[in-house]
Amino acid sequence: MIFKSETGRQRIHQAYRKLMEHWPVPYERIELPEASVVASGPSGAPPLILLHGSGGTSVGWASEVAALAEHYRVYAVDLPGEPGLSPELRHDLGSDGHARWLDGVLEGLGLTRASLIGESLGGFVALDYALRRPAKVEHLVLLNPGGLGRMRPSFALKALALAPLGRWGLKRSLRVALGSVDQDAADFILLIFTHFRPRRDPLPTLPLTDRPMLVVLGGRDAMIDADRTRKIVEERAPSATVRWLPESGHLLRGQSEAILTWMAAGGQVR
Repeated sequence: MIFKSETGRQRIHQAYRKLMEHWPVPYERIELPEASVVASGPSGAPPLILLHGSGGTSVGWASEVAALAEHYRVYAVDLPGEPGLSPELRHDLGSDGHARWLDGVLEGLGLTRASLIGESLGGFVALDYALRRPAKVEHLVLLNPGGLGRMRPSFALKALALAPLGRWGLKRSLRVALGSVDQDAADFILLIFTHFRPRRDPLPTLPLTDRPMLVVLGGRDAMIDADRTRKIVEERAPSATVRWLPESGHLLRGQSEAILTWMAAGGQVR
């Protein structure tokens, strides 16, 4: 069970739905067998799929969706096995489980091809899908992605040290992990990690090919070795564009303009 209790699951989902009342653009929720999806933007616009990180939900894209939805039909998808409204089944990270899952999402949405933006675990899922299904991916954007640079062991040690300190420890861990977040987001994340069991299995290392992609990295990322990730991308994927944000942490916001500019310039998966 991914939630610590049924009451905890209900509290998280109630808070999630409450936050969605402030989604900045009109939306519809699409319930597929594979996933719960928040769809915004013109129905005839090019499709863009957003994949959040571990312990997250689609509501985390609220600060980006308005700009993206001016140009794309945006589908913010709750990942399976995470605290959102999608099924609780967790796929083996070393298998093609997430690729098959995303096949089902695209089919359910009536799509044969889409652009992908993924952050952290969602970046791992997006890159894995682009490697396995290149013909189905138009543009690929990765925000502090997992599966390339190593996780920082120092963060795990800090989190373990702060865990016994209750809510104060959780708040401190949150600041260490993500950097600055607004109060509503902080409260929701704290609620999640009070009642939710995050994945503990390590992310496999993914290969890279010489394909166009936008990789955005925060130099102060406490969870992923962003400097090593940058070097890996620059060495192994020379067609990739790396956007380096030296003062940003793991949670990257305000990137929609840079993303739209890059996609408009024609960066595509080959």
